[in-house]
Amino acid sequence: MAACGRNESVPNQRDEHKKEIVHETENNGTNQTEQSILSDFFMKDGAIAEYLGIGNEYAQYNSRTQWLNDHYVNVYEDNGGTVMLRTFRIEENKVVVVKEISEAYDDYLPTENELDQLNPVYTYLQLPLKTGSEFDGWKVIEDSLILSTPYKQFENVIVIEINNEDHSVTRKYFVAGLGEIKREFTMQEGKEKTTITSVLEKIN
Repeated sequence: MAACGRNESVPNQRDEHKKEIVHETENNGTNQTEQSILSDFFMKDGAIAEYLGIGNEYAQYNSRTQWLNDHYVNVYEDNGGTVMLRTFRIEENKVVVVKEISEAYDDYLPTENELDQLNPVYTYLQLPLKTGSEFDGWKVIEDSLILSTPYKQFENVIVIEINNEDHSVTRKYFVAGLGEIKREFTMQEGKEKTTITSVLEKIN
């Protein structure tokens, strides 16, 4: 199983250079303009979030968000067995993972030049985040879901889904201002259906 605001220093710099990604979608013959700021799909610098796990001992984890600059952010996930690091690059219309390693017990603090040399590993999110949109095998299946979590009830939740090669299904739930608030992995073996869930419970 593979995370409000901003802090007082780095986010202020981001606000000066932050781009509003404007895209148009066609709805019943009418063009609608919608603004998306991809940096809003991550928590503030230093935020520690706790996720309740259901279905597997490693589904419960804590995440820590570490902003490196306006375009790069580290997220460390500690599930009690290992610490997984993912480094994200925020590009013009998508977010890509440029580094993903386990056993990441020390902070990863490369230079900006070193970060820019990293190649994308995979796409994490891509605009437009509207129902029916697809990217890298993922499909947006909801863009305005109401979701209750142990932390609070959210509106306008975006849900993306992928069908894996082993016929399992992975879903991720996102909300602007926080980012990933839930993930769900479902596998069907004969008549047996197994679902493993991690859902936001607390933010420190």
